[in-house]
Amino acid sequence: LLFLRALCELGSRAIEPFVVPLLAAALDESGSSSSSVREAAEDASTAIVSLAHPLAVSGVIVPVLFEALHSPEWRVKAASLDRLAQVAARAPVQISRLLPKIIPTVTDQIWDTKPQVTKSALAALLAVCNTNENPD
Repeated sequence: LLFLRALCELGSRAIEPFVVPLLAAALDESGSSSSSVREAAEDASTAIVSLAHPLAVSGVIVPVLFEALHSPEWRVKAASLDRLAQVAARAPVQISRLLPKIIPTVTDQIWDTKPQVTKSALAALLAVCNTNENPD
């Protein structure tokens, strides 16, 4: 995970096709029982999302994040929602086009039993709703 993060931070756009598919693995490891692995997984997933091209959001990034929301681990859900908020800030046009799919999925997470997931879901929902430029 540390190597993956280093590749994303030091590498160029040429490595994007190789590291973006590893987002699912990085998110899965954010549910680890080891705090050092969790921290490395969160750093790696943040770096992958930062490296990803905005056009990869609808086809690659968001489906992986939605799949991670089905995990039984609450930390994986929280990390996925945090990455969704990060994507909303990075690619607002692509996220605004996906609002009809994102809002129901994230709204379901607001009612999770873990307060950390609820907090991340509220932050993600606010971030994705801010991508809508319609004042109505």
